[in-house]
Amino acid sequence: VAGVVGMSSAVTAGDDIRFWAGDATPASAEFRVYESGALVASSATITGAITATSGTIGSFTIGTYLYTGSKTAYNDANAGVHLGSDGIGIGNNVFTVSSAGALVATSATITGVITANTGYIGGATGWVIATGKITSSGIGVATSAGDATYAFWAGDDTSSSAEFRVS
Repeated sequence: VAGVVGMSSAVTAGDDIRFWAGDATPASAEFRVYESGALVASSATITGAITATSGTIGSFTIGTYLYTGSKTAYNDANAGVHLGSDGIGIGNNVFTVSSAGALVATSATITGVITANTGYIGGATGWVIATGKITSSGIGVATSAGDATYAFWAGDDTSSSAEFRVS
């Protein structure tokens, strides 16, 4: 149909549509390319590399980060990959990896090897991970090196007062 595909070299003060297809009215065409290089396509299959430094893909916002939902609870200095739902903020999302590599997930099933030289199991008041040992106040102490007498003990912070000891 005449006019359903078109090209224009008309120059105005605005960002004119230079190439279009799919509708006789350029602004309604399913495919159009603007003077600035902006591309609008109602459906596309693209092969090869795509580079995007801003914008959106689905509900994900692209910047120096990739996130979905509200960004108000997190700042760009910690930007990374953030997944969750709108209204709870990136800092509270169900899956976050900061640009420094810190991972936060509300639930995880991990298969394979986990290496931890420091940290906690059960929060700051639970088991404490330190190089060569796992400790928990009053619950027990397990250490690869042990002390001079015991390799493992439980029931007290000190091996000599522990209710259970293995030499």
